[in-house]
Amino acid sequence: MNILHYFVGFAFYFGAGLSLIHDAVGFEDAKQRVHISDQWWIWRHIIGTIIFLLGFILQYYTHRGFALLRKTTDGHVVSTAHYMPCGGFFEYVSCPHYFAEILMYLSGCLILGGKSYTWWLLCLWVVTNQILTGLMSHQWYQQKFENYPPKRKAVIPFIV
Repeated sequence: MNILHYFVGFAFYFGAGLSLIHDAVGFEDAKQRVHISDQWWIWRHIIGTIIFLLGFILQYYTHRGFALLRKTTDGHVVSTAHYMPCGGFFEYVSCPHYFAEILMYLSGCLILGGKSYTWWLLCLWVVTNQILTGLMSHQWYQQKFENYPPKRKAVIPFIV
């Protein structure tokens, strides 16, 4: 891993955590009155949580699929070569883990009610970063594998 990539990732995740604290009720303005709703789970919380869980599950199975390209199920590395991933969400996109990351962050916008400008900026960064990185990975796959599926998109199924 490139050291610059490591530091950008570290700074991003540190900042993401701080942004949630910054936008939390009572942190931004000490004079702000807190109103607690009697509806703890409203429709956007439920839908946002479902989208987050779907993204989480997709990301898990994608990373598991990557690991199985090189390892046996008991964890022994059998190859260090690159293989074309296939099956599951790989049939639609080259980088389903990037799509899953986008889903998880956008679900946060829904859960927060779209009122956190800081979270919207985080989402803008995640969407931009994941799509650009996905396009580069997609191009690499196309160059590396002659039989790469021509209809497979980079990150977002049927779109990009």
